[in-house]
Amino acid sequence: MASRAARIALSYPSRQFTTSAVAHLPPKKGQTIKKTANSFTKKNKGGNKLKTEAVSHSGRYEKLQATPPDLSFMPEFLPERITDKSIGTPFRFTKDALNITKFTGIPPTLAREFATEREAHTVIRKSSINAINKLDSASKTSSKDNRYVLHGKIGSGRSISLLQSVIYAQQSNWLVFYIPKSQHLVDSSYAYNPPSESGGIWTQPSLSAEILRIFAETNKEKLNDVKISQDYDQFKAGDKIYDLCIHATKYENKAVETFDVVMNELSKQTAHPVLLAMDSIQAMYQPTLYKDQHFNKLHPYELSVTAKILDFLSGRQQFNRGAILGATSSTPTTMQIPSLLLAQLGLQPEKPINPFEKWNTKHLNNANGLKLIEMEELTFAEAVGVFESFAKKVSTGVNENGDKSIDENKEKSPHKSYDGKKMMEWFIAGGASGVASRTAVSPIERLKILQQVQSFSKAEYTGLWSSLKKMYKEEGFKGFMRENWQKLAAGALAGINSVATTYPLDLVRSRLSIATASLGVESSRQDAKLSMWAMGKKVYREEGGYRGLYRGLVPTSVGVAPYVAINFATYEMLKSYIPIDGSKWLALVIGAMSGTVSQTLTYPCDVLRRKMQVNGIRSDALGPKYNGSIDAIKQIVRAEGFKGLYRGIVANWMKVAPSIGVSFYTYELCSSMNDNSKIYISNLSWSTNDEDLARAFSPFGQISDYIVMKDRQTGRSRGFGFVTYANDREASSALESMNEVELDGRRIRVNYAHARSSPRR
Repeated sequence: MASRAARIALSYPSRQFTTSAVAHLPPKKGQTIKKTANSFTKKNKGGNKLKTEAVSHSGRYEKLQATPPDLSFMPEFLPERITDKSIGTPFRFTKDALNITKFTGIPPTLAREFATEREAHTVIRKSSINAINKLDSASKTSSKDNRYVLHGKIGSGRSISLLQSVIYAQQSNWLVFYIPKSQHLVDSSYAYNPPSESGGIWTQPSLSAEILRIFAETNKEKLNDVKISQDYDQFKAGDKIYDLCIHATKYENKAVETFDVVMNELSKQTAHPVLLAMDSIQAMYQPTLYKDQHFNKLHPYELSVTAKILDFLSGRQQFNRGAILGATSSTPTTMQIPSLLLAQLGLQPEKPINPFEKWNTKHLNNANGLKLIEMEELTFAEAVGVFESFAKKVSTGVNENGDKSIDENKEKSPHKSYDGKKMMEWFIAGGASGVASRTAVSPIERLKILQQVQSFSKAEYTGLWSSLKKMYKEEGFKGFMRENWQKLAAGALAGINSVATTYPLDLVRSRLSIATASLGVESSRQDAKLSMWAMGKKVYREEGGYRGLYRGLVPTSVGVAPYVAINFATYEMLKSYIPIDGSKWLALVIGAMSGTVSQTLTYPCDVLRRKMQVNGIRSDALGPKYNGSIDAIKQIVRAEGFKGLYRGIVANWMKVAPSIGVSFYTYELCSSMNDNSKIYISNLSWSTNDEDLARAFSPFGQISDYIVMKDRQTGRSRGFGFVTYANDREASSALESMNEVELDGRRIRVNYAHARSSPRR
């Protein structure tokens, strides 16, 4: 099957050589994001990371995806394994291998694919081996003779091949400069200062500091081995070059000079080879978005950072040991590959050359000497590797012998993975909601038990309010809360263990609840003084041992599963019609509604449970004795009709509605109290959709979920939405920047989701 599919793939370009469901989704045309006109007030003033536009759209398609497979059987990407024999073989990237991308980022196409995988993986191609072999040859020679550019058709795998080379070099003890989005060097994102004299270089202090910071963090261990060859500022010859890089981040006014010094020192040192890797390298050979005082576009060779990089790209300056490796890209569309760069690579320009158009000679000189590494179409072996990788990713399992196996017909069940911090937050929120709801409805819970277990002919607890007054008169306020802490303890244990394990505690709770009630039960006053442990011993001793402690387990087990399922299904359905994002109080309302529905449908099982739990008590006030659950149903229906199965339902409603409502409300409140990763966006256009929101917020970090709230009838935006980031820091960055951006011609407003006021619905 893989071979047949591979033959079909040979006639089509491959988008990337990591595979995912998201990668095969058709692209959607989005709305243009317009920035404000005054670009001089929009510069980053330092401390900002290079924007990589890494975004995960997995949150939107999560329910459509299968469980991320375990790819541990796939060989790890290591330098010694990357040989000619590995062409067409899939390898997985470990977290350590991708550690460099935490600081540098990766192109958005790769980010979307990697985000859907438990471990990112890739297929080795012949072009990748060609680039890696050239790196091996360049490790002991000058970079002047080792300047290469990966180029091919759209979807030929230029970016992933460059990333493979970067990780290979990182693992092979190279010092690596990795710039995944070169357009951010020239798109007017950073502050710049005019030259001190006419015709000089425009300086970029914040960009210089940011590049040095990223370089220092991604090469920390190796940079500690490299020493400075001469004195500079407060540093002496022999000091670590790592400290010099960090110095630039602390003193931005010296960052431009420090950047030049670091690059010069790297060109002299021979302890480690140096790789300068740049994606979207075409941005270095065309006018930038920076402008001079006359509003003319500046060129890369007129800006301090890019001018220094061009010195190495052109060969005017060189690393004693190292290489230059770039890759062209079809993005961004505003910076397409210029004809002069293709001509210098020995390729025919895509557009006809205008004989009257004068090429920039400085750009020509800067591109002189670059060598082409052509990204060819998939070979048969490579295509087989791609489809085998996809098949292994779609379904992996374990056979009878315990080995990893492929099951092409097995579909994994959807699930969502969460980090430890989130799990702890949800655990605390769930515990707090359980305590609050149990305490709030303890009086009505006890009344419900009394009404369920008393005899129909000798009922002493009839009406709701009269029963509550009777309980208060006989036992005071403590009667309302009697054994409430035992209920909480039983509830906590039941949440950790199964119903069967904790069932005796529930039975003891019922016995303690009726111990002081006026039901004519023999020795009830003596039982009222018993502790939970003593009551359990009494039941065990007098009612047949363990069998007495588990009386009523069958109806309990039958009722628990449908109760929970109906409760949460109803809650989620109501949330889809009444979104609670606007107000946590709505969680109280729909939580009460869902609890009422689920408890009403499963209430007969609850009545049977209580009847069976007190079946061992000798008293006519508690009704006849039952030989089992079926016998109990027959006797109740025969004596009282079907309404007997719903005795105490009013008290139960009074208890369930606030109980479940408070539970859901407290959970929603606690879970969002310290969650600063979710932000609220308002003042959106009616035509804004989910993808527009994702594209607008993706440059600020990895997005785990996003949604624009829509009208259910028209399907149009209701003017607000939500974006959830992977962590609080990235959400904070978005809050600081997005208020200055227009989306669909409107100035949007943002705030933390839990701190905003309730939007009008």
